[in-house]
Amino acid sequence: MSETETFIAKIERSIREQLTSKNVGYLLGAGASYLNGAGYPLAFTIWDRIKHDIPQPERDKIQTKLNMERC
Repeated sequence: MSETETFIAKIERSIREQLTSKNVGYLLGAGASYLNGAGYPLAFTIWDRIKHDIPQPERDKIQTKLNMERC
């Protein structure tokens, strides 16, 4: 495996770990709120792509919080 391939593999592994961690909801919300609410469209887009990989109880909590921001 080349150095570039190794680097990409490490990044992909790190992203998978972060997206399945218990802090993913915090990262979505905090990242969006730091942009004075302007980051929420990005948070919704990211959420739509990753929500199926989040365990059910946490998925429901995050979805509820995001739904409140849409109102």
